[in-house]
Amino acid sequence: MHVLSVPSTDGVVLQVQDRGVWYPPSAPSSSHLEGADAEAPVTMLLVHANGFHGRVFDPLVDALRAGAASRGRAVRIVTFDMRAHGASTPPRVGEKTDTLRWDRFADDVLAAAEAIREGLPDERVMTKNARVRVHAVGHSLGAHAALRAEARAPGTFASIYAFEPIFMLGPEDAVPRGVFSPDLARAASRRREAFASRAAAAATFASKPPMRGFHRGALEAYVEHGFVDCVQDEDEFVHPTPPAAVTEEAPSSSSRKEAPSSSRGGSVRLAMRRDDEALVFALGARETEAMRSVCAPGAVSCPVTIARGSTRARHDPTLTPYPAFVAGVLAERMGKETARKPRLETRSGWDHFAPVADPGGFAERVWNHVADVARDSGAEESRSRTERTRVDGEKEKRDDRDERDRVSRHDARSRL
Repeated sequence: MHVLSVPSTDGVVLQVQDRGVWYPPSAPSSSHLEGADAEAPVTMLLVHANGFHGRVFDPLVDALRAGAASRGRAVRIVTFDMRAHGASTPPRVGEKTDTLRWDRFADDVLAAAEAIREGLPDERVMTKNARVRVHAVGHSLGAHAALRAEARAPGTFASIYAFEPIFMLGPEDAVPRGVFSPDLARAASRRREAFASRAAAAATFASKPPMRGFHRGALEAYVEHGFVDCVQDEDEFVHPTPPAAVTEEAPSSSSRKEAPSSSRGGSVRLAMRRDDEALVFALGARETEAMRSVCAPGAVSCPVTIARGSTRARHDPTLTPYPAFVAGVLAERMGKETARKPRLETRSGWDHFAPVADPGGFAERVWNHVADVARDSGAEESRSRTERTRVDGEKEKRDDRDERDRVSRHDARSRL
């Protein structure tokens, strides 16, 4: 895995994790990928939820590779930590009430996508003079950011698989009774930040929802890469690499230094401060214009699947979780306004944390989405070829008719 530091806006430096190209045993070697008819690896950019980081997708990366193997496909997967998350820096300039707005996370998505297009460091893939088609896979805030990135820069993505993207309804929209939406900003502000060790943190998280429902590998990665050591007499966070630097392996969180936490005297603390996580939730609740920006005519032209979990809350089946509710609203509004009607799929066995709770099932849905996009693209291309053939045929008939008319007029003038 290559780790890069990629600059974004507001002085942010993102950690981007290029997982490289994975070739199934039946796939051709890189030397066979240079031909015009070769099938290029499927490239995916995974975008995490608020409070998480790119490494929580480790089990999902494995599951996506397993899905590639069963399909005989090569796949390149890239993850990254958004601003103030994991090993990425918080904004260096400006006020956080501005630089942690949800539209700023779209800046981070665009920066990561641009790094992919410029060519990530893997000599086995021939990207020179070729446009890399990137499929975005987003979760919650990450799905929101991917959609807003595409709306701002159409053509960034070949497709988007958006799992429960969070958008707030405007004041003119009434949320129906029975839709359940907890105060996540308040909950985040009360989180315990510091623990005696990563093992203690993992044990605590594994004992209570929602993390006790996570895949074990996702929880372990969340703790390993989502905490920093508290070192006495250090007064700033030292990030491991400057912009554009490349290393072979991600530095462990134990190699990074952090100021001692004032919270309960623990020896490790969350890399993303709880106040920042709470602020991100609070700012998202104010961005009621965001849904209009992605539903505007022509805003998102790439194929989109909006996926959601159960529409019944686990703690009370009479209630509908807000993320599942708003996913349906978004799909309906995008279908009315955008060039392509998004697919809406519901998985009743999932909740909001499906990407990190059921990576195998989630990966299967992502691959089905990619296959649907390819099939629809092929059908569209076939229709385009048919239409071009029809137009060319009609033009040829007109040209023949015009030529006959020209000859007839010439012969008529000759007789005169």
